[in-house]
Amino acid sequence: KISVGGAGAFPLSDADHNLSGGINFFTGSITAARTGSLPAASSDYAGIQFIVKAPSNCSNLLPVVVQPASGERIDGVQNNQLRLESPHAAVTLVGVGATGWAII
Repeated sequence: KISVGGAGAFPLSDADHNLSGGINFFTGSITAARTGSLPAASSDYAGIQFIVKAPSNCSNLLPVVVQPASGERIDGVQNNQLRLESPHAAVTLVGVGATGWAII
């Protein structure tokens, strides 16, 4: 069993997804750019880690995009998107309350 701070592991298929607190990982190849949407930031997510792991065929042509809710921030930049563009790339974000997300 894999867990992060009590959260689980969430397998992702070849589709866009709403991300969950814990480990979000693609179980196979993707056939198009895919978006993982973060939930609306709130104090409920403060300190909760969201890990996103790209599949083996992730590239600049087949990226995995991590998207905050409209108007929210990643590392202080409003409406910032993260693009994973390398095979097996990964990023960890943590909720920082109602202001958004931080990369750790």
